[in-house]
Amino acid sequence: MHTPAAEPHGVGRPTEHSALSRVARTTWFPFVASTVVLVGTMLLEAGVHTAVFGAPSYSEALLAPGAHEVWMRFVIAVFVTGIAVIWAVSNRAQADRERRLLEYQSRLRELASQIAHSQHETYGALARRLHEGVAQSLAAGRMFLSADARDDQPVDPTVARSVARILDRAIADCREIATELSPPALETYGLVSALEALAGQVMVRSGVSVEVSADTRPNMPQPLLLASYHAVAEIVSTAAANPQTRTIRLTSEGDATAVTIRVSWDAEDEADLLSTRDRIHIFGGDVHRVVGDGATTVTVVAPLTPAA
Repeated sequence: MHTPAAEPHGVGRPTEHSALSRVARTTWFPFVASTVVLVGTMLLEAGVHTAVFGAPSYSEALLAPGAHEVWMRFVIAVFVTGIAVIWAVSNRAQADRERRLLEYQSRLRELASQIAHSQHETYGALARRLHEGVAQSLAAGRMFLSADARDDQPVDPTVARSVARILDRAIADCREIATELSPPALETYGLVSALEALAGQVMVRSGVSVEVSADTRPNMPQPLLLASYHAVAEIVSTAAANPQTRTIRLTSEGDATAVTIRVSWDAEDEADLLSTRDRIHIFGGDVHRVVGDGATTVTVVAPLTPAA
């Protein structure tokens, strides 16, 4: 059963209004209402002067008032117009708040959709690696053992060694996946050590040369640190997967406001970076790509201060 997502703290849904209420909340309605009130007041005042104070005729009391009546009508007009202006300004402000709220909720829904898409891609990639690597290795080991299984004979040493190698490969794959998900160097030594470890893994796995030149000064919050590392890891994996790539360069620099990480490689690459952008956009950062002259540069900007 689908459960609607909860509204963010401090953000509610726009209130549903009736047709009459929606009309009353427009910017023009207060002035129409003030005009009606002003005309009604004048008609009532003329009737009172005719019935109570003995004015010659109703039309004369209405159209040819005395000095006191003119002054009174002026005061009432100013008062009613002031209320109409305040009412209209309030309606406009409320309409702007509801419009911004709807836009904010739309952006939240879009961001939630992008995050879900990124998580689906990440989990799918891990599932494929587990199935194609670890699961198949274990299945091969089981097949070797089953083929050599005899109740009255010990296991062939050659088969045992083959199974041991297969299990070692599966264990190494599990450790590699765990390291990529949460690199020990990242939490212990920071971004620079984690990027150097990532460079070593990529060189071993793909044969592509990876050079790292990183600034050790920035002290990033843990959530931003993890997001930045995984974003860079995705970019590096994309670059290493390009068959034309021979060298990847990682550089980072930072100040009191942001950390900038650049990944450059010697091949033109237009691969999708949607999940990479999602990771950084959550923290108010951005990802830029420049492609041309046989090279690609992707810049990740991770802000150290919350976006206003």
